[in-house]
Amino acid sequence: MLLAIYVYLIALISSMPGPWEKGKVKHYSDLHMGDEYTLSRFLWTCLSALCAGVAFLIKGFSGLFVVFLPIVMWLFGHNKKNLTFFVDLIVMLGCWAIIGIFIAMLSPDSHVAVGMYIKNQLIGGLLNEQNVNSHFHILLVLFAQIALALVVTLVVLLFMAKKKSLGTYLNYSKHVDELSPDELRNMRFFWVFICLGFAGVIPIMLGLKQHDYYLLTVIPCFALGCACLVQGHVDRGMAKIGQKGTMALSIVGIMLVFVGILLNLTSLTKITFDKEILTDMKHILPELEEGEVVCVTPEVLEDESIVFYFYRYKNISFDTAPVYPHLITMYANVDGWDNSQPQVPYAERALFDRWILSQ
Repeated sequence: MLLAIYVYLIALISSMPGPWEKGKVKHYSDLHMGDEYTLSRFLWTCLSALCAGVAFLIKGFSGLFVVFLPIVMWLFGHNKKNLTFFVDLIVMLGCWAIIGIFIAMLSPDSHVAVGMYIKNQLIGGLLNEQNVNSHFHILLVLFAQIALALVVTLVVLLFMAKKKSLGTYLNYSKHVDELSPDELRNMRFFWVFICLGFAGVIPIMLGLKQHDYYLLTVIPCFALGCACLVQGHVDRGMAKIGQKGTMALSIVGIMLVFVGILLNLTSLTKITFDKEILTDMKHILPELEEGEVVCVTPEVLEDESIVFYFYRYKNISFDTAPVYPHLITMYANVDGWDNSQPQVPYAERALFDRWILSQ
C-alpha cells in the first residue's frame, strides 16, 4: 500500500516541468504537482493501481484506500478547477476492473471467494460481529501507536520553530506570506497524508469488529505527515551540526532501518493471530484433497475465518450435507485422541476440540 502511494507521487512529479523550465515559475518548489497530464503520469498511475491491487490481495479492502489519494491531492491543491486528479481516479478504477476481469478469466471461481469476503467479512463483520465496546476504540489504539511520533514532532516544532507558531503551519493557506515555498509544499503534503490516514481509519470505526492490525496500512501515512511537518526544521538543524554529525546520525538511521527489517524478517514465520485455528487446520489439510467439499457443523460454517483459511490454502469448501466427509471426524482421527490420557478442561481445549465435544 505504501508503495502504491509512493508510485502515485512519482506519477505527479513526472508531470511537473523539468529544471530547464524553471523560468515559468518563481521557484521550483512553487510548483503544485498535478497541474499537467502526461503519458508518464498515466503509466505511473497504472503502476500505482497495480500495487494497490496487490495490497488488496494481501490485506483485503484495507489496501485499497489509496484510491482517496487523488481526491485529497485535489482537495488541498491550489487550483480546484484542475480535474486531472479525477482522471487519475478513473485510471485507477479502470486498472482494477481490468485486473478483476483478468483474474476472473484465469480463475472462474474467484468471484465466489470475493463475494463471500464481502458478504461475511465486510458486511457480516460490520453488522454481526463485535469484539470492542466502542466505535472509537480504533482511534485510541491509533493514538497510542503514534504517540511517540507525535511527541517527537511537537518537541522539534517547539525548539526549532521559534519564530512561527504551530497554528501558522497548520493553517498554512492563510499564512502564505509568512512561509517559504518549501514550507507551503510540506504543509500541503502534511494534510494530504493525514487525511489519507483517516480515510483508512474512519471505515473501521463504522463497525464494532476492530483489531489493532487493521492500522497496519494507515500508520505510515501519519508517519509521513509528521515527517512533512518537521522536515524543513530538521534540515536546518542538520546543517548546523556539520558533516561529521550528519554522518553519525545517518549511520544511526541506517542501523535502525536494518534492525527494523531484521525484526520483520524474523516474524515472518510466526503466527500472530488466529494461532489456534491455523494450528488445527495444519493437522487436517494433509488429509484433504485440493478443492474438496467437506461436511461441517453449522457452527463451523458460521465462522468466516475458518471458511476463508481453508479456501485460501487448499480451495476447500464447506457444506452441511452429510453426503460429504465430515471435518470433525477427520480432525479426531489425525489429532491422536486418547481417552486414557488426563482430560483437559473444556475451556482450555483447542477450537476444534470444543466443537467435537459440543456435538
